[in-house]
Amino acid sequence: MERPQTAIVSLRAPHELPFDLGFTWINDLDTHGDVISRTIHSAATVFRKLRTTCGTFYTFYTTSTPGVTLACLFGFSQGACVAFHLAMTLPSNVRLGGMVLVSGGAIAGPHSCSSASKGGATATPILQVSGAADAVYPTALADRSRREFEQRHSHEAAENLFTSVVRPRKGHAMIDFHEDMQHVMSFFSKHLYLRNITLENRSDIIELKT
Repeated sequence: MERPQTAIVSLRAPHELPFDLGFTWINDLDTHGDVISRTIHSAATVFRKLRTTCGTFYTFYTTSTPGVTLACLFGFSQGACVAFHLAMTLPSNVRLGGMVLVSGGAIAGPHSCSSASKGGATATPILQVSGAADAVYPTALADRSRREFEQRHSHEAAENLFTSVVRPRKGHAMIDFHEDMQHVMSFFSKHLYLRNITLENRSDIIELKT
């Protein structure tokens, strides 16, 4: 997948798991490989660190307002949950270009974190791709994502800017079918594009819509 005039940056999760298991956004294992019991306090600490990690977007917004509307986040599994958390906690007047969530989004339990803003916030367009056979991130959580999005913004925003796709027989996996990629490319073509305002404002230019 290549898009013209697009720079791509891959963000690695900040926490390294033991035994060369890779990296994670939410550290659930101690140095012995045992699961860490979670409390509301520890979850809040985790998300404060996550917000710091994503602080580049806040800095980008304060220094280059038009630029942040061209930034799009693409996350899978935990990464999608982190991206959705960022969308729900952005300043109410900040809008990113778009967000693609694959097998992730809103979460329940001690890691969950509700937005302080209730209604009226500027909405970032979101495409959520879930699997009907996903036992790790079930469709009930995908439904929760839409409800939280609507609560923070509005019903109209949810109808127009939150797109949920549930793929039959798809488990907890990255995009692996042509149909999935078609949904992503359609979303990008609708929300992630560069506008030439000077050209649009010329009186001798007529826009044709099909």
